[in-house]
Amino acid sequence: MAKFIIQRLLIIPLLLLLVNFLGFAYAHYARPIRAARTPYVQVEEAGPLIPEYLDY
Repeated sequence: MAKFIIQRLLIIPLLLLLVNFLGFAYAHYARPIRAARTPYVQVEEAGPLIPEYLDY
């Protein structure tokens, strides 16, 4: 039982980090697509993902 709890305690934070990164990556690459549909925002290319995620 203790092994199961320890596994869950290790897996859940790692999964949260992964899901957070995937959500950030989607938003990062979808930003220029959404900006192209809006007449009020200039379209910019998405920069490198990892440095911007580390700044985030």
